[in-house]
This record gives sequence, C-alpha cells and structure tokens, in this order.
Amino acid sequence: MNISLQWVDRVFKADLHFAVVENKEIVAASYVGIPEAVTAVTAGIIEGREVNINDLRFNRSQDAFRRLEKRIGMGDVAHGMVYNSLATIDGVNNVLSGETNNKSYIISMNGNIKEDVSSHVIERFGLPNEFKEQYSGLLGFMYEELEIIQNPLYSGLYPNLRAVKFNGTENDVLEIIEDALRNGMLIIPKSDVEGVFDPNWTMKEYMINNAQAMNKLLAELKPLHTMKDKIEPAIGTMARTPFPAQAHVIQGLVNGLKEGNSVWTAANMG
Repeated sequence: MNISLQWVDRVFKADLHFAVVENKEIVAASYVGIPEAVTAVTAGIIEGREVNINDLRFNRSQDAFRRLEKRIGMGDVAHGMVYNSLATIDGVNNVLSGETNNKSYIISMNGNIKEDVSSHVIERFGLPNEFKEQYSGLLGFMYEELEIIQNPLYSGLYPNLRAVKFNGTENDVLEIIEDALRNGMLIIPKSDVEGVFDPNWTMKEYMINNAQAMNKLLAELKPLHTMKDKIEPAIGTMARTPFPAQAHVIQGLVNGLKEGNSVWTAANMG
C-alpha cells in the first residue's frame, strides 16, 4: 500500500504506514521511502495537492499542517509525517492552545482513546486531575471516531492506532463541568487542605472565603530565591550588568531551571 503524488510529469511514491482521514481529507499520515519521494509527498500535502492512497484520492483540510522528516538506516531511506496543526499525537506534539478553537484531533498510538481524551482536556483546558477517570464519559458526545487506513505490512508498528475529532471550545467544556458539579455527577474528593467551596460562588467569593487557608499554605512554601539571598557572581559578568532587581529575577529563574521546572517572568525588565 503506497501514498503517491503526481507532480508535473513525475509520480512520487512512498510506502504508507498509516493515514488518519476525515471524509476525503487527510488529518495525519506517516510513510517511508527514498528521501526524494518522501520530501515530494510531504511538500505536496503541505501545499494542498491531491494525493492517492492506492486508488483513493485525498486532499488535506484548510487548517495549517506540520511536518516531520528524518533519514533512517544509512540515509538512503527517509520517514515522513504530516499532521493537522490542531492534532495532539502521542510523543509528537503537545496540546494546542486557544480558547476559541471549536475542534481538535486526538491521535492515540496506543489506542487508549479514553485516557488520551482525558489527558487532552486536562492539559488544554486546565481541568483538575481528580476527575480524570470521568472526563471521557462526561464529554463523550463531544468526540467522534475517525477512519484509520493502515498498511498491513506495517500494522505491527501501531496495532491499536485510533483517532477522534473533538468538537468543543473551552467555554463548552467548562459549562459541562460546572453543571456536573452542581448536579452531583462530579464530587469533589476530600482533602487535607483547610478550605471551603461552593459551586455557586464567584472567583472573588472563593478567594475571600479561603484567604486564611491559602495564606497558611503560602507560608509553608520556601521560595527558590529571595531578595535577601546571595546572587551568583557570574551574573555580574554579563555583557550588560543587570540592575539589582533584575539580577534577583535572573537568579530566581536560574534556580528554577536547576530544580527542573519550567520558568517564566512577567517582570518589567526595562
């Protein structure tokens, strides 16, 4: 089974691994072949050219696409992959961001769609992990199975491959979660944290009612750097010596990186 592309007076072919399709549009495809053919097929799909998978013709959607290409073996063979930028794929790319996206694609290499849908909505919409086991059922009507075309010769690579299209914005999802909390479908688990919660509260009311508990938790946290701590001498050797406040921010960021954290600053570095 191959994926091919007609380009002027030439035909480029590569062996198909798999293709995820929605109607007659490609959502993602993986293939292998000589580097020239793989590059041509990849470029053709990116440019919106029609491709053939055996005797079936496919276009790609109007969404932006991403590409991966890698030489394998002795370099005489290449692996190519294209995928919709709205797709989350195991081990390939992270979850898309944005509050207004009303669709996304979830491609599960291991076939555990329920778990991957839950992971997707947790990361994409900032949902709490406590309800991870319930999200796929609660939001089940928001995703639909997509067609998978697999080459039997390579079926052992991804034997359980599945993919779904997720339809829903952040507001849609949060509204469902809020309703589930109100009607008791989701029960907030017991916690050692000394806080209180009422689903009818606004965020301001929640903060006011839990101010003391949050202050207690903050007091127990040890910051990675304070204005009283020493600064690494190397900071003073930078091309432009930072102001004291800037130097402390830099030291805090460095300490965070040393701890293996992702760091960011919203300070005015001017």
